[in-house]
Amino acid sequence: EVNKGHLRPHNQPLHTRTLFSFQGNGEETFTTGVTSDSLYFLDIASLESDTSFQVFVWDHKNQGNLWPQLPNDSQLEITSAEEDRIKLSWKPSLGDGKKINYCVFVNKQHNVKTWCATESNINKMFSNQLKENEGKSKNNFVGAQKVCVGHWTNATISKLKPKTLYYFDVFAVNSHTGTSLAYTGTFAETKNKHRSQLVNLQITVKEEVIISQNIHRAHNFKISGKPKASCIITLKSSKGGPGLVKILATTAHNHLPFPNLSSDNSFSVHNSTCSSATVTWTGSGHGTKYCIYARHLEQNLDLKLIHKVFCKHAGPHSPRVEKIKDLKPGKTYLLDLYFIGLHNSTIKFPSRVVRTQGWCS
Repeated sequence: EVNKGHLRPHNQPLHTRTLFSFQGNGEETFTTGVTSDSLYFLDIASLESDTSFQVFVWDHKNQGNLWPQLPNDSQLEITSAEEDRIKLSWKPSLGDGKKINYCVFVNKQHNVKTWCATESNINKMFSNQLKENEGKSKNNFVGAQKVCVGHWTNATISKLKPKTLYYFDVFAVNSHTGTSLAYTGTFAETKNKHRSQLVNLQITVKEEVIISQNIHRAHNFKISGKPKASCIITLKSSKGGPGLVKILATTAHNHLPFPNLSSDNSFSVHNSTCSSATVTWTGSGHGTKYCIYARHLEQNLDLKLIHKVFCKHAGPHSPRVEKIKDLKPGKTYLLDLYFIGLHNSTIKFPSRVVRTQGWCS
């Protein structure tokens, strides 16, 4: 600090004193009372490598709340983890929510403390990746991601690698002042890549192999032959381990339990809130019914605790979307989807797990 009233010609030394010093990679605030006009010198040096920093100066006159206010529980919550994406949520900032935007920073090295650190980390990782990927395909480049979601208090980070550990940080940014505060960072690992198990199907009629192929998911086959002809069906797993296969047979083509069944028998869960989740799958055509069941994973395996959400008749052969309501906050649910065809024949979809947000905004 140098008092203007004591300024001297340039050939005479200035009388200065140190008001504040800080060394580290976080945030610090300094407040001082000023009774007269003064000059302040900021001496900033990076001790290890190139970095980024921000300086905010106010006179605290009618400025209001300059910094975002984090909730008492500022911990991030991982709501789901898949092979290539992770969903997370957090409690909203206190105060004027219209001024606060949220940004998510994800990388594979470590959590960061400040918004500035995201800039230097991205630049450093980009530089390192360019050196590592010289002569390689650009598709190999996977660095840090920074995603801003506006006023939303949840985000889905996609295009991640399977079976990889990622670190997540969320920052509440005041859009009027540019200041920011970090939530308590967390980390999560994506799931291992699921390799679908193929089944080798061989159908023999009168010692003649008429069908031999690898199959996956659902298929319909029509076999022609004489009445009362014997038919031998042979199944073999591609991985050599146990598997589950369901076979439905009929002599009347018009009485197939699922005449329009799609080969895609998977369904997905998305848009989970504190009390609901949305499920999507491919329809099975007219003449079938679908039922959805839910169960708390915290509960035991007693079948009496499984809750039937609803049963409805299927519509056209197209993607189907249903919203499951009346779920409890912060709970993990196991969801099961069944198709019910003619003669009460059933096909079960692979189960899905969903966790609702721990609070309602």
